[in-house]
Amino acid sequence: MAGVSRVTFYKHFQSMNELIFEVQMEILESMTEFVRRAPSAEMSGKKMLTSMLDAWIDYAWQHPEYIKFILLFDLHYEAYGSNQELKEQYKNFVSRGKERHFLMDALEAGFQDGSLKSDTEPLKTAHFIFTSMMGILQKMSLTSKDDWNNELEDIQIANRFVGMLIQYLSPESGKSPTF
Repeated sequence: MAGVSRVTFYKHFQSMNELIFEVQMEILESMTEFVRRAPSAEMSGKKMLTSMLDAWIDYAWQHPEYIKFILLFDLHYEAYGSNQELKEQYKNFVSRGKERHFLMDALEAGFQDGSLKSDTEPLKTAHFIFTSMMGILQKMSLTSKDDWNNELEDIQIANRFVGMLIQYLSPESGKSPTF
């Protein structure tokens, strides 16, 4: 267990599940901060959002093991019982992230500066983008680093999704989707 004695481990964590929940929250915070730092304040909302989504793809490419951990955690968390206190702590963590989603600043800036359609609901749009991006990035994380062609193809798919999303959210495109 990483060269740490059981006594030291249990001084910090009550169980292995507590450690796993803590790792999940750390990874999500790390990913969020990486994406949040990507744009600069002087960019249009559209460019901010594009920069953030590109950074998210870059983060997933640099850290496929983190994205894979998120996937496995989500599958395990949904499928197996866990300590109710840990579930409640994680639920609160996720709720805080959803209330003030990390994509909201870019979306709201784009609505205000006219670079993104203002007739979409920002929070629902942020949740849609998050769910879609995580699905694509989690699929990407399952590609073996030895399979260069598939890895490049996965990155192209992720980039194509970003391009389609930005195009659809642009005021020049047709009717807004309902997210």
